Amino acid sequence: VMTFVLNQTDRLTQYQLSDIKEDLVRLLRLDGLARPQVYPVSALSGDGVQALRQHLAQIAMDKRSMVARLQADIVAQAGALRGSLGVGDVQTLASGDVAALTRAGMAAISSDQIGEAVRQAVRRRGRAATGWPLLSWINRLRTDPLKRLHLDRFRPRHEEAEAPQLAPSALTLHPVSRARIDTTVREVTTPVLASLPNHWRQVMGDLVTRQTRLLPDAIRQGVAATDLGVTARHAWWQALRLIQWLVLAVAVAGLVWLGANAVLTLLLGSPSLPTPQWGRLPLPTAMLLGGFVVGLVIAGCARLGVGMTASAAGSGAVRRLRRSMEQVMTQTLTRPVNDEIKRLDQAREALDRVLAA
Repeated sequence: VMTFVLNQTDRLTQYQLSDIKEDLVRLLRLDGLARPQVYPVSALSGDGVQALRQHLAQIAMDKRSMVARLQADIVAQAGALRGSLGVGDVQTLASGDVAALTRAGMAAISSDQIGEAVRQAVRRRGRAATGWPLLSWINRLRTDPLKRLHLDRFRPRHEEAEAPQLAPSALTLHPVSRARIDTTVREVTTPVLASLPNHWRQVMGDLVTRQTRLLPDAIRQGVAATDLGVTARHAWWQALRLIQWLVLAVAVAGLVWLGANAVLTLLLGSPSLPTPQWGRLPLPTAMLLGGFVVGLVIAGCARLGVGMTASAAGSGAVRRLRRSMEQVMTQTLTRPVNDEIKRLDQAREALDRVLAA
């Protein structure tokens, strides 16, 4: 691919030119060139210029021919490949498909049942916190509804110090639920696969199959990472608990006061502690009865507030689960499928640019 020019040959005799040319060829061969091409020319006399010009023209023509052949091969291959990629529009998985997949996932984990369990658990804990202390212990004896669903230890990671995070394997998807998810995946991906060219359809089908196998574990991971809101702190619960204990302390103080007077009466014949009146009742009696009545009234009113808080907690848990499920379906299935379709569009655009060049 190299051409060597020996210039100023007009200064040499024919004999000298032959010797110098042979010596130059020998040196070039020693440098590793098997068949060096040397053109002796004279810019002054014009000797050899025409031969050099023809040689360079031939090289340029050969280069253009080679480039033209390569371009023709590229265009032919690009045309064949472009034909295999199809020309029709390709469907993608849209928000409606994500919603359908999310509904199937929510049904698979029985999200309504989880929401109801959260509602009952919050109600149980709220009643234990705000109820009358002498009776609220009964709520603590009842089984936590979340334990029946193995969700009592599902916590976000920042709460691990309070309760260890349950392994996602504790949530088991029923085979019927898994089959329902598989059916929904087929329903939403069939139109997409039908719009793809044959080869890409096979590749996409394999991708969908792989990602569908990952869905059960991804769903369990998503549920495990979802904060169900069961351990949320409610300031008014703490305030009512303090009030209930103060009211109970007043009632106990009244009971002790009355008991002390009764004992002194038995021992001394008359009570020695002062018993002022509060209205028509002795103050110790008013404290005892008032403590019991006020405590029960506060507990009854608190039950209404706890019920509303529990309903909101159950609805909030379902909403959080739905957001987690949407994220799982998007990351595990929707995004990989749409990314593959995007690569198909990019391949089509690149081939179109080659064919248009």
